[in-house]
Amino acid sequence: MIFVAKDDDPYAAVALVISQWALGISALTFVVSIVALWWTIREWRHSGARVDVSGTAWRSPTTQRIHTSIRNHGRTAITVNYVLLFASGRGRQPDREAPAMFLGSRPGEPLADVKPYRLEPQSSLELEADISPTAPFYGLPRYWVDVELATGKVRKSGWIQNN
Repeated sequence: MIFVAKDDDPYAAVALVISQWALGISALTFVVSIVALWWTIREWRHSGARVDVSGTAWRSPTTQRIHTSIRNHGRTAITVNYVLLFASGRGRQPDREAPAMFLGSRPGEPLADVKPYRLEPQSSLELEADISPTAPFYGLPRYWVDVELATGKVRKSGWIQNN
């Protein structure tokens, strides 16, 4: 807003300067509040557990080995209920009706005996499955790993290509 000073008003110039300062300070306060809101949202998003899943698969004449790495990048610990390995499917999802194998358990061990894993902040869990040539999971072109967390969320590895 621009003021036009009258010749007989000695405080008009002072009022103009003060109003311009107030406008500048309010604009600066607005920018600082937006930055503070962005920082608060960023810190809130990074405060929980952030779990990533990756894997590799390779085959030799005597065994098929699947290595799965589960990493917690977050700031709080989380529990991994179980890790499932799928070996068939089409497109971008595994066939959830097909047989699956629990990683981290002994062969033939029932699901009730699979113990949950605790992932502390900035830690990782490495699981390997050695599959014999007589098993139905041996030598397939790709695999998929699902990790169920204690929060009920499921983290997916995507297709792991067999090397």
